Amino acid sequence: MLAGAFTGIVILIFRIAIDFILGHWLLPGDSESFELLSHFERLMLPMIGAAILGLTLSRLSAKHRRVGVVHVMERLSRHQGRLPGRNALVQFFGGIFALISGFSGGREGPAVHLGAASSSLLGQALLGLEQFDEAEPLLLAGHDGLSQREKRIPAQYRHRIIVATQRLVLFYQARDAPGDAEQ
Repeated sequence: MLAGAFTGIVILIFRIAIDFILGHWLLPGDSESFELLSHFERLMLPMIGAAILGLTLSRLSAKHRRVGVVHVMERLSRHQGRLPGRNALVQFFGGIFALISGFSGGREGPAVHLGAASSSLLGQALLGLEQFDEAEPLLLAGHDGLSQREKRIPAQYRHRIIVATQRLVLFYQARDAPGDAEQ
């Protein structure tokens, strides 16, 4: 429940920021009224946005520019679901900037990344604080949910059940021997 609430708050802030900036500063009307802009403004807004976003992202290392659903899938399969905080910040602010600049894209991709990163960072924080009682139900719920849906999961993604089981083993090792979790 804690992870869901935290994730919901992060995604809500993301959505409110976009709607507020668009509805109060950039668009006459509401946050979805790009058609009310002049032809020149509709041409220039994404071009200026792309230039600013491109210059900003070019200053970051390649590993910090990785964002989106593909990044989340890669981190789930190769890094025990640990999503870096910097990438989440890039997704949060870069996603807001891209969407207010009129880029064609939805809010769903950033929401997937932000939701996964929020839960991942919360889990890492709970584990680091050794708050095992709060972390255990989250891990068990994730594992049980995957296990119950095993037959409906496409074959190429069923390895995630093994990854979830490995996370449980790592969790119990860390809980039972906090100083020796890496052995």
